[in-house]
Amino acid sequence: MRILHVENDPSAAQAAALMLQGVATVDWAPRGMAALDLAQANAYDLLLLDLMLPDIDGFELVRRLRAAGVETPFLVLSGLVERESEFAAMALGGGDFLGKPFTKAELLSRARAVTGNAGFAMPVDADRAAMRLAGATRQSDERRGIRRFDTVQTATIEFGAGLSCRIDNMSHGGAALTLADPTAKPPRSFHLTLAGGQTRLCRTAWRDGAKLGVKFLDEE
Repeated sequence: MRILHVENDPSAAQAAALMLQGVATVDWAPRGMAALDLAQANAYDLLLLDLMLPDIDGFELVRRLRAAGVETPFLVLSGLVERESEFAAMALGGGDFLGKPFTKAELLSRARAVTGNAGFAMPVDADRAAMRLAGATRQSDERRGIRRFDTVQTATIEFGAGLSCRIDNMSHGGAALTLADPTAKPPRSFHLTLAGGQTRLCRTAWRDGAKLGVKFLDEE
């Protein structure tokens, strides 16, 4: 397997490379524009991205790659643990977020989840590896309060006649949504009614086309 790690801090890049030693070959790019060229010229299994780069940020790099037809899965590795960063990473499609600091088990678990590649496993007995990686994924999600859905979850944004949307993921602090009508313009603050009837007061945190990130303003 081959990974491109986009990280301007050499020590952080070296630490990740050591974690992935024996699992994958890791190329390193300290700047976003250099990574853009490498990712288009090579077939990588995964991109590891820092958000704070000297030229373009990690999200802009992914947007440009998607526009160029590069659909390589990505994993954001960042100390910026604001919910907006987590939701934005997942809303771009084909990606996820792992907050720094992280363990080797967490890195491999998240890489395995985002790529679907079983090769991202700890170098131990296969059954034990599966248990450890699954546990690391679950514990990481629980620690960050992220809830992932195996089935489609719908909700309604209450303004005017209402607006249907899909819930891509949800945490204690907010959610990432996909609007059924990408041209709709919901207000900055609104009530979100979940399929089960629960209502949450929300404020728009970011928007990218039909993707909408919201913060919950009420207590669950």
